[in-house]
Amino acid sequence: MELLSFRQDEGSISEIQATRKDGGVIGNFIARSRLSSDVPAPPSNTAVGGKASLLPKRTPVSEREIEAILLGGCF
Repeated sequence: MELLSFRQDEGSISEIQATRKDGGVIGNFIARSRLSSDVPAPPSNTAVGGKASLLPKRTPVSEREIEAILLGGCF
């Protein structure tokens, strides 16, 4: 297991740089990519019902509606 040292840039507090003790370029890249990402985290409330749960329940499509769709949308 490799040890990482962390330091903050003087110009930016939000950017954290990780540097391997042996100074390896690939390990340095991997360590930096694990610390920050441009991909947003998934919402924490995915198991909780959202706005879709407030919509009315779907009703089955009738034969008449299916026929109207097949004929070009006219009843």
